[in-house]
Amino acid sequence: MLARVIGLRVLRELAFGPKALLWLPISSVVLSVLVYLFLTSADLSTLDQKTMMFMTAQAVVLLGLLAVTVTAVDAVAGERERGTLEPLLAAPVVSSQLLGGYLTGALAMWAATASIGLPYVMAVSTGSGGFLVSAAYFLGTGSLLALGMAAWTIGVTARVPTARTGLLLALIVYAGLTAPALLGSSLRANWVGRTYDAVNPFANVMNTLDSVIIDEQGFAVQRMRLKTLTVFAGTGLLFGWWRLTSLALE
Repeated sequence: MLARVIGLRVLRELAFGPKALLWLPISSVVLSVLVYLFLTSADLSTLDQKTMMFMTAQAVVLLGLLAVTVTAVDAVAGERERGTLEPLLAAPVVSSQLLGGYLTGALAMWAATASIGLPYVMAVSTGSGGFLVSAAYFLGTGSLLALGMAAWTIGVTARVPTARTGLLLALIVYAGLTAPALLGSSLRANWVGRTYDAVNPFANVMNTLDSVIIDEQGFAVQRMRLKTLTVFAGTGLLFGWWRLTSLALE
């Protein structure tokens, strides 16, 4: 009940706050421009349809993950800055309920971004016949990534003094996860690149989508990547719960 109350409060703030009112239209514009270029640009229109699907899904995951990260930073650091954290910790609420409420708000941003992005993926996949399978992997892997990123961000930024500091720290982590995974395959060919590619949750999502959309490979190939994403989300939940528990005990 308390987790639901916290979650509804966060969702109410998101629905009528600048995060949703600005982020969702921006996401729509970015994806509209991307799909428009795919269909009209002389260079981009020559891309294979499956490549267009992959690149569109990749853009949606990047946008959604950024929205999740920014929202998760505001969970604890923003509460502290607004002076509402101490009364909340003094209330009869356990850390699991607090974490559940905060995750509700962060994952709502991913759900909204994915809902906006999925029709764009459908638009560029018209006639390919692989949309349903691709959408299932896109939503499944993207949700695991968003859940893990939200939980880890809440845990990491739980003790930062200001939301600005927490946002800077979270954006550094975001860049560290996404930048290497967007590099060309030649730059990830050595053992360092392959190791980072294997443990990087964002790279696992991209490799899964690449494998499913472009190479049309089955579940057996994706099993290890899905396990890695599950471990990332599970350890993130444990870490976020532990950090909020230690915060409440101070």
